[in-house]
Amino acid sequence: MASYSGIGIINVMFLKIYLKEVIKNMKKKIKVIFIIIIILLTLMIIVGGLYFAAIYLINKEINRIGNQGELLNKEKDISFYNKNINILYFIENETLIIRNLKSNIEINIHKNIRIVGWSPNGKFLTLRTSGKFASILIYNIDKNELIIIEKDIICDLPEWSPNSKKIVYEINDVDNASYKSNLIIYDLGTKNKNKITRAPNYLSDYKWDKSGEIIYYHQLFNNQSYSYLLSNKEILELPIVKNKDNLWEESIEIINIHFNNNNHSNTSDWESYSNDGTSYLHNIEGSLFLRKKGKKEDFLLVQFEGEYNCDFQPGIMNMTWLNKDSFVFTFNGLIYLYDLNQKKFGILAEGYNPITYLSTFNNREKREKLFNNK
Repeated sequence: MASYSGIGIINVMFLKIYLKEVIKNMKKKIKVIFIIIIILLTLMIIVGGLYFAAIYLINKEINRIGNQGELLNKEKDISFYNKNINILYFIENETLIIRNLKSNIEINIHKNIRIVGWSPNGKFLTLRTSGKFASILIYNIDKNELIIIEKDIICDLPEWSPNSKKIVYEINDVDNASYKSNLIIYDLGTKNKNKITRAPNYLSDYKWDKSGEIIYYHQLFNNQSYSYLLSNKEILELPIVKNKDNLWEESIEIINIHFNNNNHSNTSDWESYSNDGTSYLHNIEGSLFLRKKGKKEDFLLVQFEGEYNCDFQPGIMNMTWLNKDSFVFTFNGLIYLYDLNQKKFGILAEGYNPITYLSTFNNREKREKLFNNK
């Protein structure tokens, strides 16, 4: 009996020793894990600190560059200019503003505008809001009237008829995983909508002919083109297009198509040709230079002083002609107006992407060709 009790005591002693070793090893492991966690947390704090320090230094550098950039010899106002010209520009939240430079009346048209299109007569605007599901609106400049044509649809900006009385646009949707397109004609006078067709897939490149009596459109995926006659509502198939890059040249006479060339989206321009093709504005190292047709040298109009950087501080941008003798441009969130005859310029407004009827309706290729032709 005594021997059994002795064995039990020995077992208990060995068990205690074993448990002590286990606990000791566990403590070591816990200590190691704790040290690893501390090291990881320290590294995270260091990396985070370096990241925020880098962001701070970058922002500081951007502000430093922006604060150093300035325009020399600028006027304080534009009271020297009073032409009867309407100009569009954007402010925060893509809000579109229209302003008459003679009356100096400024009107807030609509916010969240992505694309703007002038009517051929310059009296109306088509507007497309931002986002995949957008709205189409028409703005009557003379009446200060905004008309909602469509809401919450997948669409592009409409195409104006040559007489500015109608627009044509497409509405795209998805039906049972297949694409559909509706082509719609809207009459500004009657305010009626006429659905031309519901195609089995997306439509594109819809254009008016110069008479305003025919609409041409193209069906994606099968290269089939069509013409729609407004007089009898007849749809005709045109020859199959082989070359997608020359869509209309192979199916109809290109001279019969009315190209609007009047759509303007939120983009930046580094150069601009005058509407009559006699002058060329461009940005060189942030400063604004003018070149006259037939001349080889550039003339400095507005000098930029500061650390030029094409990303952080590009200098003068968005040169937009008002007529052959005046234009606007943007710099550091401000819109400036320049008059070549008076050799003066001043701040027009706070905003970006100035747009005028002439500068958007007369396409860049035409103005560039006029400038380069001797």
